[in-house]
Amino acid sequence: MGERIEELEDAVVTTPRPETVREIHQLKREVILLRKAVWPLREVIGALERRESRLISETVVVYLRDLYDHTIQVIDTIEASRDMLAGMLDVYLSSISNRMNEVMKFLTIIGTIFIPLTFIAGLYGMNFQNMRTALAVGVLCLPVPDDHSGCFSPLIF
Repeated sequence: MGERIEELEDAVVTTPRPETVREIHQLKREVILLRKAVWPLREVIGALERRESRLISETVVVYLRDLYDHTIQVIDTIEASRDMLAGMLDVYLSSISNRMNEVMKFLTIIGTIFIPLTFIAGLYGMNFQNMRTALAVGVLCLPVPDDHSGCFSPLIF
């Protein structure tokens, strides 16, 4: 399981893909199931180590103590694996966010270039022969309604 986690970590850093996230979630589920199986074992071994039964001799208590220590190590390893998997999800989400930010920067640059060009093309593409306004050099005339006549007169900026 540790090797699979390391492989997934490399995959998340180098090429984050949705399949990698599915594998992370699958491993996370396996780790949670393993934790649910090992956690009660710690309690049982702890109770046996405290000699709650007369069937356990002194020589067996040494082995039970060792088994209890190994169980604690397994639980710690499981918790570390769970934390690593959660961290991998964070790394995946941040790398996807960084990629999206790069795309947004590119689109912003394209928009910055083409929006003024579109405005100028739209303005010069208007049919001014049928309008009562004019476009002079360096002066933009916009149609503004007169007070009561309903006609438009040019507003010069």
